[in-house]
Amino acid sequence: MSSSVLVTGATGKTGRRLTPQLVERGVTVRAASRDPVPPSAGMEPVRFDWLDETTYPAALDRVHAAYLVVTDNAIGQAGAFLMTGPESLTLAEVAGHISAAAGRQVRYVESGPEPIQEALIAAGITADFAAYVAQLYTASAGSGAMAAVTDDVAAVTGRPPTSFANYAADAAGAWLR
Repeated sequence: MSSSVLVTGATGKTGRRLTPQLVERGVTVRAASRDPVPPSAGMEPVRFDWLDETTYPAALDRVHAAYLVVTDNAIGQAGAFLMTGPESLTLAEVAGHISAAAGRQVRYVESGPEPIQEALIAAGITADFAAYVAQLYTASAGSGAMAAVTDDVAAVTGRPPTSFANYAADAAGAWLR
């Protein structure tokens, strides 16, 4: 079964750049927007509006992951959401779940911001933005800010969040590449 990712705001600034990158990697994209674009190879347009809950079921149909863009208008009307799994995990625990799914050891190695910044620059990110993201990530990871668990997934989708262990097992093919 191929993976399918819902991209909200698919016609916006971020979504219209992300969608072709996912398609290039063989991911089927459910391109969600208030005014869907015509379909193309690897991309399935779907009508979606944060302020119209009747659009949620069709948008979430056959979706394995989601990239959510929440506009200021939607936040003001519907509230902000922090989409999390059902449990708080350390990155070492995440690596353990990936190891189990892949059948090989995957380790998390803690580092300062420099290696993260270098990897981002090597991937084509500007040095200033790479420095900002690396600092933000290390500050967030070290502060416990990424340990939050909410029930927002269930509130938005009507179904419980998937545990990372189940996600890793379902996505085992990705870990084997």
